[in-house]
Amino acid sequence: MLLFFKGGYKREGEDIVLQKKALDVAHSCRDSLKGFLEGKDVEPDVNTSINGGIIRLEVYYNAAAPVAYAQLFDFSNYTYEPATGIVELRGPKADQIITKL
Repeated sequence: MLLFFKGGYKREGEDIVLQKKALDVAHSCRDSLKGFLEGKDVEPDVNTSINGGIIRLEVYYNAAAPVAYAQLFDFSNYTYEPATGIVELRGPKADQIITKL
């Protein structure tokens, strides 16, 4: 029996291989993460110890490049609904979110 596992992702038109990381994060981190992804000058808070509601952060990243594509989701009605679009982060902004993973 052969098992196939997708270990990397590529954006169309780029040769950078990205890894995917999905985290369930405490709802108290929502404002800092959403502000960070909207381009505000805030430090993203990624607290995975869940007490209360949750949100989901999905990040496709390459630390060597440094590049990251991140999206934030709210958990509502037993499904994840997008709170932000997919945001491209490069350089120091990408490093900020990658180090939190």
